Amino acid sequence: MSDDESVPGFLEDDRVKFVEAKVCSLLQLHRQTWDKSAVNEEFQTVLKDFFEKKSVMYFSSSKKGGLVASNGVPAGAQNRHIYILKKRVAPITSDNCRELLLFGLQSPSPLLQLSSTVEQVCVPLLSNNKNHHTWPTLLSEDIIRHVENMCSKTSVVQGQVLGKSVLPIPAATDWVENAFSNFKMYNNYDRALAHAIESQVINWSNIIQKILKEDSSDLLITGSNPGPDAELKFWASRKANIQNVCDQSPVVQKMAEILEMMDSSYYPAIKTLIGSVVDALQEAKDIDLYLQPLHTQLTPLEKEGFPNLEKFTPVLFHTLFLIWTNCQSYQRPARIVVLLQELCNLFIEQASTYLSADLLLREDPEESLTMVKRVIKVFRCFKDSYQTQRERLAHHVKHAPWDFPSAMICARFNQF
Repeated sequence: MSDDESVPGFLEDDRVKFVEAKVCSLLQLHRQTWDKSAVNEEFQTVLKDFFEKKSVMYFSSSKKGGLVASNGVPAGAQNRHIYILKKRVAPITSDNCRELLLFGLQSPSPLLQLSSTVEQVCVPLLSNNKNHHTWPTLLSEDIIRHVENMCSKTSVVQGQVLGKSVLPIPAATDWVENAFSNFKMYNNYDRALAHAIESQVINWSNIIQKILKEDSSDLLITGSNPGPDAELKFWASRKANIQNVCDQSPVVQKMAEILEMMDSSYYPAIKTLIGSVVDALQEAKDIDLYLQPLHTQLTPLEKEGFPNLEKFTPVLFHTLFLIWTNCQSYQRPARIVVLLQELCNLFIEQASTYLSADLLLREDPEESLTMVKRVIKVFRCFKDSYQTQRERLAHHVKHAPWDFPSAMICARFNQF
């Protein structure tokens, strides 16, 4: 039989037809898409290898609207893809394909799928005491502990990938409520329970302290010279991050109450920790709120031509004056200095674009000199506006002055 005659023979195989129906249904593909891809020799080789010896294979839709078959997880696949598993290692025949093959949808984000599987399948299944009635108590407790640990780790890692801070809180929190009720009723001190909660407190403390120590000046310290947009994003992100921690606080509060009733030496630490988080959230909310007007003022600064920056600068500094005098959380020299330095970076970046080397070479000397004078004029306007608000604050009795050295603000200006 020729190769041309063998191709339709293999594609008409009952095993192939069964896989075709399942794949098209799960990926919501037209049969024509399967037909176009299935005539490919590589496609058929993957299928044959899977039927005869492999234990898993994958299908995914390509960017061109085709279908891709592979032995490994598709790299960087953004669309849905499915996997086919053998329930046991054995050749697939027309008789056993419906019995041995297991089909499943795989998320484009394996971590998200793992987290969902752990939380929605593994934890309920393995932490249910009704499933442990034939197990020794020691084995049951050990499995529950490992399941909780796995769930905590996956949730923390998933939070890090999504840019959120997630506390490793036990997934099955019923024991916290039960422990609280039992202790309140019988006043029974449980050393194992106290140790478990105190260990959690130490863990949380390290995570939360790291969050609270984050500062908007970190980017400036690394020498990356960010613009003022970085300050706005930092406080919006900080607010969301700390809010995410606070959303997990009911369990934390309950554990704190248990430690208080046990007269644990860790209670003052967790109480201080909770207070620090609440204060940090309020601070982040206030600062994010008062920085909002800068969004509308920074947009023209970034989009308008450099010579037009001069007319926006006095208004911008008046806004900074209002932020300083109205937002108590921002009335710290270290914070306003960061914002002013970032504004300097923005002006320097705009000036560098305006005075690009190629442009200076193309223009005649007189035009080049005019452009340099415009830059100097804008920079002088920046310094004058800063000095005006500085002197204005010096005469304000109710508000702290900008008594930090001006060189901290204009150091890069002077070098430029």
